[in-house]
Amino acid sequence: MSYTYYRRYQPSRRRSGFKSFFWLVLFLVFFFLILKACVSVFSSFAEDKKDEAVLSVIKGNAEILEWGQSDAKSASDSELVLVGDQITTVEDSRLSLSFYNGTLVYLDENTKLKIAEFTAGESHNQMELQVVDGQIWVEHLAQDEGELELLIQTDVMNLQSFQGTYLVSNRVDEERVAVKSGQVGVDFVDRGEEELVIESLTIKEGEQSLLTDGKERALLARENISLVEPVVVEFWDTVFVEQQSSGEQAESEATGPIKIEEDLGISTEEEVVVEVIEETSLVISVSTPVSGATIQKDAFAIEGQIVSGMASKVMVTWSGNGQAYPLGLFTAGSGSFRYVADTDYANLSVGSNTYTIVAYDSEGNASNMVVLTIDASF
Repeated sequence: MSYTYYRRYQPSRRRSGFKSFFWLVLFLVFFFLILKACVSVFSSFAEDKKDEAVLSVIKGNAEILEWGQSDAKSASDSELVLVGDQITTVEDSRLSLSFYNGTLVYLDENTKLKIAEFTAGESHNQMELQVVDGQIWVEHLAQDEGELELLIQTDVMNLQSFQGTYLVSNRVDEERVAVKSGQVGVDFVDRGEEELVIESLTIKEGEQSLLTDGKERALLARENISLVEPVVVEFWDTVFVEQQSSGEQAESEATGPIKIEEDLGISTEEEVVVEVIEETSLVISVSTPVSGATIQKDAFAIEGQIVSGMASKVMVTWSGNGQAYPLGLFTAGSGSFRYVADTDYANLSVGSNTYTIVAYDSEGNASNMVVLTIDASF
């Protein structure tokens, strides 16, 4: 038998596909694990940013007692405030806190507010604030996903809201919650050895609960008293904070001033450099920080809004590298956006920093251009 005949008539060996299939499955498993890890890290990063607020100094000075510290430090504009921090305004001073969904909390003078706790949930997140002393104004925005629930505590009240505009005060001679719009749930609490809820009510639009010293004593003594009353219309003329950046005014101005009643000593107009690229229905603005501001920390956040139109993406260009960066956490159709400048992210350096912000709709049309120049000194 010749060699050629032997090779020709031997039964051929069929190549097994098991090894190829094994490697394919192994590759898919590793790919899935890596993808899951990336999603987990991204979600964790996004969630971490929700437990902070951006502080803006409207007028005067304020102090921040950071969690774990014994000495307070001066607050700087556009500073990030975290859970456990306590903010104190002095006489003739005002500031605001902006949260991830655009909700704003304004602090009056001689006010002490603590960011007590943040709890992330599947359907909504909870942010707990403690009004230790003074008064605050709340403009609470609602969201379809990841709603922010505010829990606000005073001496004898626990407040709960998902949306609305209202005043909360906790002073020596009175405690008050007055609702301008929306509604606020209130538990009246006896904070003795055991915290007991005395009464639970819903304060609706145009109503208030005002507890003077006498009423508070009667409440704690379990006496039958009236806890809800209508708000006198003139009351809003002296205490209500109104954001002038929507409606008809938004059609003619890319950004509007925050007006606060003069007898409270608050009056400011944010100076934002706005350059119109072309006539477009997509208009954006930045509420904080103010262009030209100086920060004294190695990180701050730019908070902005889609004033009109619908944006599919938002691009930010930093003068340090000249590269346009798409905001990864921005959801198409959202009404607000947020950009964090941080030395760790290599988008902030000592000295002058310029940030150019432009939004685009689904057809690629650009919005107006907002240019912020921030001086960093740290």
